[in-house]
Amino acid sequence: MSQLSSVILHERPSAVTRALVPDGIHLVSGPSRLNLAGFCRECLQGSCRDEAACVAKWGRYIWVVCTICDGVGELNDDGLPLDDPGEFGTTCRNCTDGVMEWMRS
Repeated sequence: MSQLSSVILHERPSAVTRALVPDGIHLVSGPSRLNLAGFCRECLQGSCRDEAACVAKWGRYIWVVCTICDGVGELNDDGLPLDDPGEFGTTCRNCTDGVMEWMRS
């Protein structure tokens, strides 16, 4: 297992991985490679043509809490993270489910 993939596998991030992410940015586990409809987020297909390649590519991402919506996943009319559960907002276009790709290894 590579040191960078440990972030995705819910293990403690290695010192190498933590060194790649600045202080104040929080490492998290990434979203599933498949969205709720079963489409691969890597190749955008319902059935991957090369599933092994998609799994390998997805595993190289480092995920952090979104710096725009603070992990909420939605923004209010002012472009700030929603803070009222009864409020309707717009989906943050910077992230996936409140987490964003920091970089690939």
